[in-house]
Amino acid sequence: PNAIVVGGAVVTKTAFNSATSDVLDVGDAGSQNRYLNDANIHTAGIAALVPTGYVHPGGDITVRWVGVGAIPTAGQVQIRLDYVQQGRGEFTQD
Repeated sequence: PNAIVVGGAVVTKTAFNSATSDVLDVGDAGSQNRYLNDANIHTAGIAALVPTGYVHPGGDITVRWVGVGAIPTAGQVQIRLDYVQQGRGEFTQD
C-alpha cells in the first residue's frame, strides 16, 4: 500500500507476431491503462511507463495484452516498474 510509480518501461525483446497488431496496457484494478496505454509490442523497442502520481492503495499491477489477427507464435517482453513507498525511508526488492 501507499506505493507511487515513479518510472519504468516495457522492453520488447522479441516482437510479437500477430497478423495485424499487438499492444500492452499497464495499470491496476482501478484503471487498466493507468501507467501505459497501447504500447506497441509488434516491433522491438522500449515504451516508457507514464508516472501519474497516483498513490496505489495496494493490490496488483496489471498487464493486458491485446492482439489482432492470428495468435502470435513469437514475442517476449520485460517489464520494469520503479516505485517509492510513502512513509518508508529505505527499501530494496529484487
